[in-house]
Amino acid sequence: METKIFTKETIGEAAEILKKDGVLAVPTDTIYGLAANGLSEKAIDKVYEAKNRPETKPISLFVRSMREAESFCLNIPESAYKLARLFWPGPLTMIFKAGVKVPRLLTAGGDTVGVRCPDNELTLELLRLTKLPLTGTSANL
Repeated sequence: METKIFTKETIGEAAEILKKDGVLAVPTDTIYGLAANGLSEKAIDKVYEAKNRPETKPISLFVRSMREAESFCLNIPESAYKLARLFWPGPLTMIFKAGVKVPRLLTAGGDTVGVRCPDNELTLELLRLTKLPLTGTSANL
């Protein structure tokens, strides 16, 4: 397996890997996470495999904003928007009812999904470049 470190100058290459269902380790404000296309079962399966994670444990999504979260979540209460204004980007994951776009593999068959806007410049840029929600699970085993 090849290890490559991406910088601001090469972030476009990292975005292309994600668009092609690849998996990357990305920094956040609290962890290194495994990022993959959060809408692709193929990519999500790679994350489960890399972590040796049981498919009964759901994986959260990284998003850029509450507006983006609206594309994937249902029945978002007004209080969530207030929390996002106060704490996003940052280490706050909110759990909402998953919309139809969210793969059941990501939610481990459940009906909710955790969403978070990570406070890291490179990861936010990946979200912007890919225009995708990304998986947001820690890179540890």
